[in-house]
Amino acid sequence: PLRDFFACIFFTCMGLHLFPTFIMYEWTILLTVTFAVVFSKFLIGVGVMSCLVPRTYNINWIVGAGLAQISEFAFVLGVRGQEMGLISREMYLIMLTITMLSFLVAPFIWRIAIWKFGQDVILKPSSTPAV
Repeated sequence: PLRDFFACIFFTCMGLHLFPTFIMYEWTILLTVTFAVVFSKFLIGVGVMSCLVPRTYNINWIVGAGLAQISEFAFVLGVRGQEMGLISREMYLIMLTITMLSFLVAPFIWRIAIWKFGQDVILKPSSTPAV
């Protein structure tokens, strides 16, 4: 329960940093970059898992879906970059909005991956007995 409470506070605080007018004016670039980042992270995750574990086709897609979102560490990097003068306020807002949009898209990607590729993984019994 405490973890859920802090998650609610975290996402509420992040939502306070978003500006609806900025999102309305920059919606094309925000959606394009969000799609490109999430899709490329998904494919990179699938590719890396295919190299590491080549025989588990379905697991690769599920892990790729789990890694598709941008992590919360992007907020820390954005704030530090802005404080040091490395990125502008507009770039920080773009990064913040793209990260929040990836948080919104990630559960849908995860559910689609589980629906499409998870049935064999979840329903297939293990070939080795549990010890």
